[in-house]
Amino acid sequence: MNDSASHKSIKILMLEDNTDDVTIIERALKKGKLSFVTLQVEKREEYRDAILNFKPDVVLSDHALPGFNSREALQICRTELGDTPFILVSGTASDEFAASCIREGADDYISKSDMTSLPASIRTALKKRKLEKLRRNAIKDLRNELRKLELINKQLDNYAYTLSHTLLGPLTTVRGLLNLAEQTHDLASLRSLHTMMKDSVAKVDSVVVKMLDQARYAHTDPQPNKIEWVALIDEVLRNLAYLDPEDSVSKVMHLETAVEFFSDRERVASVLSHVIANTLAHRNRVKHHQSITSIEVFTSREAAVIVVKDNGPGIQAEYLSRVFEMFFKVDTSYSGPGLGLFLAKEVVTQLGGTIDLSSRPNIGTTVRIELPNSVL
Repeated sequence: MNDSASHKSIKILMLEDNTDDVTIIERALKKGKLSFVTLQVEKREEYRDAILNFKPDVVLSDHALPGFNSREALQICRTELGDTPFILVSGTASDEFAASCIREGADDYISKSDMTSLPASIRTALKKRKLEKLRRNAIKDLRNELRKLELINKQLDNYAYTLSHTLLGPLTTVRGLLNLAEQTHDLASLRSLHTMMKDSVAKVDSVVVKMLDQARYAHTDPQPNKIEWVALIDEVLRNLAYLDPEDSVSKVMHLETAVEFFSDRERVASVLSHVIANTLAHRNRVKHHQSITSIEVFTSREAAVIVVKDNGPGIQAEYLSRVFEMFFKVDTSYSGPGLGLFLAKEVVTQLGGTIDLSSRPNIGTTVRIELPNSVL
């Protein structure tokens, strides 16, 4: 091994069983003014070990080795090292074989009978691989930007649809109620109109807040922090108390969260809020029926699984494929905009998770959420 190289030395792994040839190769590299460190191996096991531990910048391979050949070495190099240049340096390989190796991914073929071009070949191969990596990274970045633009375009379409579908209706109602109020002098009638206007404005406010949160999530990266499940779920239930003012729904919590879980707390709270709100809003209101909503959380090093169950009226099978669509409502008498499950799925997707819903009429509904553990 040549140890005289600087910290910028090229790490060269030589697959070569002839020490004289190693000396000749190193002499050619020095003559070409390359700064390098070499490691010589000749067996398959040594080669694999060197790939893992030496982590070469370049592989120089003879063709015929003990129980091993350059084609196998090339396949291992491409599998384990990806972009690392692989140059065939041999005195026995035919031109046809060398050409086939290059077609299969080798960077060059240098004959041992004339190695004057080896330093230039290494420099060219390193530069070529670096440029290819830069090109792939640039394409990857462009694709990521394209996906972001497509997402923004989709969100703009959603917002436009929201304005036309959800906001204009209540605003038109408010405008009509104002016109009626201007013509009404009866105090009781004015109070009734005022109440209706407050309801319409509340609907607009609710939709605007939800869509603004969604827009903010779409343009900011999640910020992982440790989730304290009891505190988080209690907070969500307190914020949703207005949906069950009589406290008629029994809320049951079951946690198996000994393994710490990290994710974006605000986003996780948003998902839980949308899902639990959906169960409370659609609870079974049959007299003497005890409504139950259960929240189960199981954490592991890989993920958190959240299961929200209710014993409500359930959903007909033909509607299950549409429950995560924007504005879709199974119960048309429900006054909400039909955004809850849609927004929950959007946030879960941003967190890299999955959400599924199963339901049986008159039995209840189960929503299962799986979120990756962003362990710090």
